Amino acid sequence: MSAKAEVRDFIVQNFLYGQDDDFGDDVSFLEKGIIDSTGIIELVAFTEDKFGITVEEEELLPENFDSLAKLTYFIEKKKNNGKGPISRAPLVPVQDGGPKSPLFWVGLNTYLPRHIGVDQPVYDIIVQGQYGKKLCYKTLEELVAHHLNEIRIIQPKGPYLLGGYCFTAMVALEIAQQLIREGEEVSLLCLVEPPVQCLPSGPHNPVVLPKASLTSQVKYFRSNGAKLSPAKIAASVLMEIRRSKMMEKIKLAACKSLLFFKRPIPTCLREFYYAQTVDSYIPRVYHGKAVIFLDDVSCGAQPEWNRLAGGELHIHEVPGAGHFNIINEPYVSRWAKHLSSYVDEIQAARHVAIMSKAS
Repeated sequence: MSAKAEVRDFIVQNFLYGQDDDFGDDVSFLEKGIIDSTGIIELVAFTEDKFGITVEEEELLPENFDSLAKLTYFIEKKKNNGKGPISRAPLVPVQDGGPKSPLFWVGLNTYLPRHIGVDQPVYDIIVQGQYGKKLCYKTLEELVAHHLNEIRIIQPKGPYLLGGYCFTAMVALEIAQQLIREGEEVSLLCLVEPPVQCLPSGPHNPVVLPKASLTSQVKYFRSNGAKLSPAKIAASVLMEIRRSKMMEKIKLAACKSLLFFKRPIPTCLREFYYAQTVDSYIPRVYHGKAVIFLDDVSCGAQPEWNRLAGGELHIHEVPGAGHFNIINEPYVSRWAKHLSSYVDEIQAARHVAIMSKAS
């Protein structure tokens, strides 16, 4: 079977539920909604596994993956020891050109550009390790310093527009923090479903159990606390912690083995593997303008997120989205319109300021 036929069969079986819609070779996977952000990751993993090639992070471009024809050409070129089109850095111009200041989005955001105007430049920053590759930087600060150099290639000076989702929201936050410390202006920071590790320490921080497996222990203690001595409770918790540490060692060994054999880390282990980057991270109060978008469940913790802000902060709820679907349609359009309004307001104010200086 040819590479094109193999790819088509994979897409039909995994994304079209076995219904071959006879999509053309040049049909855009993203524009037609055949594949979303998560699907791209699956497609990359399939491509590497099926055809025995390694997809470098800088090769994760629409020119290589956004249609059957483009992907087939990319596969054949890689199999012949060549490389497909690559960017000068892991910074992808998703929507290039236009008079406005660019929006730098950490990670891959498939649907956002279509909702914020064709004249708004958007660059996706491909975070190291995002697609199951080996970590090159061991701390979040080192990772951010690397990506700041990439951003400055496109925009040497502020004001900057930054955004990210989940873990990459944490990266975007630290990029903004470093820029402000260097005296640069960050006009807007957009955080979509950011993790609690973004929050500065405070008296109201929730207690985080070492592992989710302790939940059953806690329930047991609550129902049988009167029957157990403090010493027995402590011993039981310590045993569970030791088990969880052993599981961490097993997971880490699995990750290292996969990387040694040049295999991507599966989705189920990525959160664990990349969490190493933030283990030593100390979040700080953010003194710039920020907007946070949360699903209706996360929005219940809105008072906690107020602790992040030392400047202007806006929090919006996206009902029914859920953590994983908030960056996919139809939910992305609901928060993107708010983001677009903030960006337009900032760009208009900047234009007025420039005109005032000119006169």
